[in-house]
Amino acid sequence: LELHRAGYETAHIGKWHMGNDPTPRPGYDYWVSFAGQGNIADPELFEDGRLHPVKGYITDLLTERAIEFATRPRQRPFMMYSGHKAIHPQIAQRDDGSVDVASSQGFLPADRHRGRYAGRIFPRRPNFGLSAADRAGKPVLAAALDAKHSSRVQQSFGAEVLDEKVSDSTIQERAEMMLAVDEGIGHLRAALEEKSLLENTLFVFMSDNGSFFGEHGLSVERRFPYEESIKCPLLVSHPAAIAPGRIVDDFALSVDIAPTLLEAAGLTIPRSMQGRSMSTRPEKGRQSRDAFLIEYHGHENPFPWIANIDYRAVRFGNYKYIRWLREDDAHELYDLRNDPFELRNLVREPEHAPAIARGQELLASLVLASMGLPASRKL
Repeated sequence: LELHRAGYETAHIGKWHMGNDPTPRPGYDYWVSFAGQGNIADPELFEDGRLHPVKGYITDLLTERAIEFATRPRQRPFMMYSGHKAIHPQIAQRDDGSVDVASSQGFLPADRHRGRYAGRIFPRRPNFGLSAADRAGKPVLAAALDAKHSSRVQQSFGAEVLDEKVSDSTIQERAEMMLAVDEGIGHLRAALEEKSLLENTLFVFMSDNGSFFGEHGLSVERRFPYEESIKCPLLVSHPAAIAPGRIVDDFALSVDIAPTLLEAAGLTIPRSMQGRSMSTRPEKGRQSRDAFLIEYHGHENPFPWIANIDYRAVRFGNYKYIRWLREDDAHELYDLRNDPFELRNLVREPEHAPAIARGQELLASLVLASMGLPASRKL
């Protein structure tokens, strides 16, 4: 919206996924979207002011529209958001946020990519499955998985949807779905280069969450505060301003993207906007952010067994502190340097009391800051 007000030509192309309404939102000159989860093959797209069926594979269709918009002749600068459906499965979403299990068809790669990774085995991580020690240190997770294993949930969702150990075939098909995204990004960048636009285009590639491949006994959930879910790839390219191959060892958050784009455009970042521009960060080796807040509130109605996993967590230094909001005594602390797979909850170990106290102090400050209230210290 801020870029639109500043004269940028703006586009949203792809998944909106805040409800099942695919109609345009404020701030966009060009809008292409679909209802809820959408369809992988021959989807209905909302474009040109109407919802209509379109033949083709969803990733390719969105890529075509992204290239057409980005390479149009224009006098104004442009901003385009492209949100792919991949790598979500073919499943329908109801208006209340739940999914229609009967509609599930799993992960569907493009025909040209189907079978590319057949027989390839994804190596499982050391935290695959829910061990006895992991269960003892994660009581909220254990209770959720016990509910997941109830006969009611098992019968309602079925083994294929729950996919509890995340089968090799599931991982292969998801990787094959991603190939169309990889190709599409390559086609988009090639088209920008052909039009002499790539050099001065800020290009951000990221995801909004990670997924579990059986770590801690999790599969379809995605919403827990463990590393597999909250740590995502982030690549930023701007040939005119950023040297290729640079790695920044720093905390970066999804809320940093908007202020980064505004600063790159030479615009003022509103005081009400959370996050900070990544382009003003110090060089590698110096932390510009000591800690950050992670929070989740289970109002989306995705799966019944995780309806009560509301939490707030804070990452600081090597540590992550998790506070479960519906359980007074359930909290977790992990030393990610020595325990990167989060297998040992340290909250009952006296020598880690200072880290727990620090995590609680930072969490309180960050929650206040997120509500626009003065924090106890600058973070």
